[in-house]
This record gives sequence, C-alpha cells and structure tokens, in this order.
Amino acid sequence: LTLGADLLPELDDLARRYPFHEPFQRLRARVGRHACAALVRVPEPARSVPVHDSVQTARRLAAAGDHRRAIAAAGEGLRTGGPAQPLHELLGVCLREQGRYAPARRHLSIALALAVTDGDPAAEARALQLLGIVAREEQRFPAAARLLARAGALHRDLGDPVHRACLLLSTGELHLRAGTPPRRDVVDGLDRCRDLG
Repeated sequence: LTLGADLLPELDDLARRYPFHEPFQRLRARVGRHACAALVRVPEPARSVPVHDSVQTARRLAAAGDHRRAIAAAGEGLRTGGPAQPLHELLGVCLREQGRYAPARRHLSIALALAVTDGDPAAEARALQLLGIVAREEQRFPAAARLLARAGALHRDLGDPVHRACLLLSTGELHLRAGTPPRRDVVDGLDRCRDLG
C-alpha cells in the first residue's frame, strides 16, 4: 500500500504526459492493481478515524486517488496527536497531486526536518525525493536535480531497490522536462520498476 501511494502519483503523471508510451501505461495499470488489492473500506468522515489509524487511512485514501479525504484524514491525525512525520509527508504528496505546490513544499519540508531529527534515513530520502518532484513541477530544475541527487545517495546507501527505481523515474521525468539528456542509470529506471512490479 505504501508503494502504491508513493508510485501511483508519479506513474499517473507519466501516463498522462506520455500516453503513447506503452511501458508507462502497462506499469501504471500493474501498480494500480496492487494498490487497489490492498485497499480496505475506509470510514467516510475523516474525523471518525482513530489516531492510530490516521496514517493508514490517509495512505489508503491517497492510493485510491481521493486526495481531498486523504488531506482531511491526515490533518485530523495531526490535530489529534498522530505521528507527525508520515502525516506531513502524506499531506505533501496529496497537495502536490492537487497542484498546490507551496503548501506541499511546506509539509514536505517539515517531514524532512522530522526525519533528520529522528535519524530516519529512509524517511529523509522519501522527503527529499518528494521535494524534488515538487521543485520539478514548479520548473525549478536545478533545485529538483540537487534534491533528487541527495535522495538517490540515501536510497543507494539504504539498498532500497523500489524507491531507487521510483527515484530514477522522477529523475528521468526531470530530464525530459528540462530538455537535458538523461544518464544511463535514469534510462534504466523504468526497467527496474517493471522488474519490481
């Protein structure tokens, strides 16, 4: 489910931008099926979600594409003492999906600071990658490249092939938008995602 919430927004964006690219379309469908298989019935009013379930509820809603309710669930989780780092990260993801880049950047920056404070390099890498995606969307390409490179170094150190593959997709999209030639490892990103799917 976490993988679906992490990968689906990026793959949705790639599938929309490159509808002619059959590998993106197939990979998007495959990841979507995995995420949907993990979904369970989510309570309708976000305020009724118990604090300990706030992260899972927000993740399920985000993976289902219901960003409005995911934002409400994550916000309620923060107000009621839920775990701050993953909730800020989820808020950043959902706000980015809505095109609300300034608040997305604010929440992801908080998630990054909390990950560093907690000594959690996996959460730090995710926050850096998501901040890089927001910078890419805002066409701040040099900042996006720096953030994605920092995330990539952490993913390599952690030996995390799934998030590394997703990072390569993000970096490949950055090269496409910036009009710069991608490195070979970026070109391999789609193949890695397909292999891990």
